Amino acid sequence: MPLLCKSSNRLASRQLQLRWDKADDSYYQYTGHNLEPLLSIVDSVSSAYKAGNVSIDNICDCIESVYCLVVSTLQTVRAEMSKRILQILVG
Repeated sequence: MPLLCKSSNRLASRQLQLRWDKADDSYYQYTGHNLEPLLSIVDSVSSAYKAGNVSIDNICDCIESVYCLVVSTLQTVRAEMSKRILQILVG
């Protein structure tokens, strides 16, 4: 929502979104804890594919599954961080 500057009559925009690069350590701990196991899944399936032990269909299924887990993790942490910020603002 634009705000009117008092010192001049120009409009100044105000950014009202979460900045994950400005988050506290709990965000990074939560995402790291929940996303790190997915890396080992991707690594093992990749190795199995390179060795010829898994089909391309299995790779596609794995990619889809890991993608859904990444999105779910990020949505969960966003919701939790939003609750914490709201609690801080409301007091």
